[in-house]
Parts: sequence; structure tokens; C-alpha cells
Amino acid sequence: MKMKRTLVFLTLLASFFIIPLILHAQAQITAEQLEKIRGRKVTAAEVKEANDLMRKWMRYYDVMDNRRFHIKGEVVDEQGNRLTGVTMWVTKAVPGGWWQEVQYVARQYTINGTFEVRESGCEDVRLGFEKGGYYRQSIRFSDDAKANTREIQEKIMKGLPVEEPLVGKEGLRIVMEKKGEQQVSLGEYNTPLIYNMDGSGEVLDFDLPRTYPMRKVGDISETDTKSLPPNCLYMIAEKDEAGNIVIVDKFYPRKIRVIMQGEPGSGFIVYKPKDRYQSKEKSLHEMKQAPESGYEPTMVLEAEDIKLLRTPAGVVYGFPFYCKIKNNYGKGLINGCSVSKDGKTVFLNGRIFYNRAGSRNLESIYDLN
Repeated sequence: MKMKRTLVFLTLLASFFIIPLILHAQAQITAEQLEKIRGRKVTAAEVKEANDLMRKWMRYYDVMDNRRFHIKGEVVDEQGNRLTGVTMWVTKAVPGGWWQEVQYVARQYTINGTFEVRESGCEDVRLGFEKGGYYRQSIRFSDDAKANTREIQEKIMKGLPVEEPLVGKEGLRIVMEKKGEQQVSLGEYNTPLIYNMDGSGEVLDFDLPRTYPMRKVGDISETDTKSLPPNCLYMIAEKDEAGNIVIVDKFYPRKIRVIMQGEPGSGFIVYKPKDRYQSKEKSLHEMKQAPESGYEPTMVLEAEDIKLLRTPAGVVYGFPFYCKIKNNYGKGLINGCSVSKDGKTVFLNGRIFYNRAGSRNLESIYDLN
């Protein structure tokens, strides 16, 4: 119980004082600062204890930001044969200290079938694999070391020595998929859709040049589309009876409807990967051929879908879909959705890749992300 109370107090100290201390380059907590959080006069011994706790807190985060990595594995083709002449990129994220940007250090190797990576003093390690005629593969290691967080906290609180957490992985198998013979160069649209509480916003007009296809619209309505371009993509956010956008957890709209307006048959088919938490790159890679029919004009995203678009750590899973507009087949990904601070505007970001020739083939000659 004492350890639990100490950790809670440590967290409070960090919340109240770590930012001011860093901004003012101050090395210690003062009696005046400690009195603000405790609401009473404090003794010199209490100030000393608080500074000891703060140093331990900073030590804990220094340890967690400096991990060791030991990764062993092999690179094979789809038949399980080891591949030679593979280019492997090892990129490690090195912490830059408090309020400083993370530094990314990358090295390149040529491997023949197997690999072994040892790194230290970094937050995470990313491995990338490339070989002519094959799709690029990548994998990131970082969170495995969090399993022993409590043990590390307790050792630091007791003043015991602590080693950098080890992220270990053996027997890793990287399977590289051979590129097909029907690859195409896909056209692309970026989709920064906007919907305001008063019904105005910005829509993507497919009849405008791709360099900037956005059009401002004064009245976005699903029932009265006279003010909308004939071939466009737009968004509507759910509102309450008072006309306010419904928001959950301060940052997310509760529900949005993404609508494709165009010729009959235009619309979306939501793509559901086997692993909902796989990377957006992998989802786009898997979508090699668009379905011929079954497209719906409206795609609905609930709050839980929106929260999964991007994690607090910045990992993007996205919301993948097939689409059809102006008789062109495509695939796309919604990768972000948020509400303005005043709660009056919803922003949606995404990308659409489409076959310019009208074919359902969506196997890109480029790696999409």
C-alpha cells in the first residue's frame, strides 16, 4: 500500500512540476511549489523527499526510453525458400532528451536468408526489407518491453540498479510476396473533407483537377444535393436536437457519414482485414482487385471506428475501403478524423487511389502508404 501511495504522489508531482521545471531549467522543486500541491506549509525534509521522488520519476522515463533490442530471423519467399541479396534497413529512434525531438538513425545491410539485429539506447527499432521484384516489408518493435513496467518502477523507487528493458524476438520470419505482372500506376486524390455545424464545408469534386479538387459548399445536405457537384465525396457529422455536433471523449465525432455522389453504382465497399490492427500499408497492399459490384453510396463511421484510425502513439491503422466513381474503380483509406476546439467543425483526412483506365486492377507499381 505504501508503494502504491508513493507512486500516486510521484505522478502528481510529475504532472504539476515537471513541465515548469524543464521550461525554467530549474534543477529542484522549491518549498513554495510543493506547498501549492499540498495546500499547507512543508518542511525541509518533505522538500528533499519530493526532489528525490522527482529524480526517480525522471530516471524511470530515461530507462524506458532507452531499451535494448535483440532480433533474429529469416527472410523467405511465399514458398518458404530463403532469399539472398535482400536489402535490410534498420532504423532506431533515439530519444533526444526532455522536449527535444527524437532522432532517427538508419543503417543499411545486405542479407542472405538470415539476419540478427542488436541495438541499444533507443525507444524503438524498425526493420525494412527490400528486394527487386518483391513487395517491401516492414516491422516495428517497441511495446514488448512494457510488460515489466511495474517491476522497473519498484526497483527505481527502492534505489536498486535497473538495466535497460530488453525487447527480444527470435525465430522471426519475414515473408516477401512476389509482385504480379499486371501492376499499374494509380491516380491519387487527397481528401481533407470539412463539415461545419452550420452545414457548410468542403467536398472533394472529382471533376476538378487533381492538384486541388476541393470545393467550398454553403449547404451540405444528404437529402437536398442541389448545391453539391454532380461527382463528389462529402461528409456529414451527427448533430443533436439543438444543432450541435455530437462529440465523445472531447476529440471525436460520435458518428459521421461519408457519401459518394455520382452515377448509379458509385459508392463504397468497406474492406475488413483479418487483423483490424494491421498497418494501413498492409491493408492497401492486400487490396489488389476491386469488386465489380455491391457499392453503397454511404459509408458510416462510429466513434469506435474513428478512435482506431490513429493511436495516441501515432500508429495509423486507418479505415480501408474500395470505391467506384465516374466508372473508375479504386481503393482508399481514412486515416484521421477530429473535431475543432470549439466543437463546430469536423475534419476528415484520407486518400483515394484509382485505376485511370477503368479496370478493377488495383495492384500498384508503387508501395502505397
